Amino acid sequence: MKGALLYGKIDGSEISVHVTEKAMSFLEKNGKPIYVGMELYFTYFMRKKVRFFDEKPERDLTRITDKIFLYFSPIQTKHCKIGELKGDKSDLVEVPVTRKGALIPKYIRIDRKKDEWKGDYTWKSGNEDLRPLILNYN
Repeated sequence: MKGALLYGKIDGSEISVHVTEKAMSFLEKNGKPIYVGMELYFTYFMRKKVRFFDEKPERDLTRITDKIFLYFSPIQTKHCKIGELKGDKSDLVEVPVTRKGALIPKYIRIDRKKDEWKGDYTWKSGNEDLRPLILNYN
């Protein structure tokens, strides 16, 4: 595994953060931090998504390094008309979860390809079970 393997805690749950060489290099050159959201959507189906933000979102974040901050959020849409969703926060509400720690991922991989951030997460402790997802990121 090339890059850096970092560790942190979100709401008391440990998470491993694999940052590829390309992502580390970009962070060092760019000089600005990234804010990474691991979201688990509940609608008619479940979908996981990793979102990247240049500006700090208004929420509690876990500092992994001076340049990487994470959050995890189980969310759901306010209504179920999937085709009408804009994907912004006006469409979403946080799911009230009694044991949020049970849902927090154990591993996230952060990469940089073709001038875009890429990421995926899993509830297993390593990347051997990670399957790439084709998602659009901010």
